[in-house]
Amino acid sequence: MEENPRISHSEWLVMKVIWSSPPIAYQEVSERLAGSTGWKPKTVQTLLRRLVAKRVLDYQARGRSHYYFAKVDEEDCIEAEGKSFLQRCFGGGVKPMLAHFVRKEDLSPEEIDDLMRMLSEKRKRARRVSPATSNRFSAG
Repeated sequence: MEENPRISHSEWLVMKVIWSSPPIAYQEVSERLAGSTGWKPKTVQTLLRRLVAKRVLDYQARGRSHYYFAKVDEEDCIEAEGKSFLQRCFGGGVKPMLAHFVRKEDLSPEEIDDLMRMLSEKRKRARRVSPATSNRFSAG
């Protein structure tokens, strides 16, 4: 995966709209965001231009309208942001991050069961890893 550029909170809001229904006209992006953010059309236009300059978005001109589409996959951006957050806040360690959220957040019994299932599946997969590659799982 090529490294994705940093996307601000406001740019994420724009990208969520575009990922949800590409290609999408500037006017529709502006209308969808106006209700939830109160942004004026010029603000949306500025954010779209910024995202195009970062090569996260591109557009096609059709008549008087511009139709925007993402050049980066949403899942790739989420993964990159997650890794950045993990590194900045927890030194890259998954265990300290999980411990923090388990201690600090209220979890329903269903959420706890789901987390336990995920960790159990992760353990099963880790056991299937050959001894030559298992060293990378021992830290953290």
